[in-house]
Amino acid sequence: MAPKTALALALIVAELISNFLKYAHPSGLPTAFMLSCGRVDETGLKVVYEDDGVGFPEDFDISAPGHMGMRLIELLSQSVAGTCNWHSDPLGVRFEIAIADVD
Repeated sequence: MAPKTALALALIVAELISNFLKYAHPSGLPTAFMLSCGRVDETGLKVVYEDDGVGFPEDFDISAPGHMGMRLIELLSQSVAGTCNWHSDPLGVRFEIAIADVD
């Protein structure tokens, strides 16, 4: 894996965990997250993050001003030609990034 790709993924994971610690359960209830990484085909890679927090607020817009951490994740994903997807509901957040060609 190219150092640029490894650094981008490390920063994405760090931001996801930081957001988890700040926002997953505002009331302080115990919570958990899961992180997995695996090959897709022969040259691809997928990283999946999931938590059991409260999810995004109902009117949450990732692209809205003020969500710098979310925007950072999007920009880092683009910098390594990654395709990212978000899913949120009251049972938690799921984030996936797939990179088609990691050296």
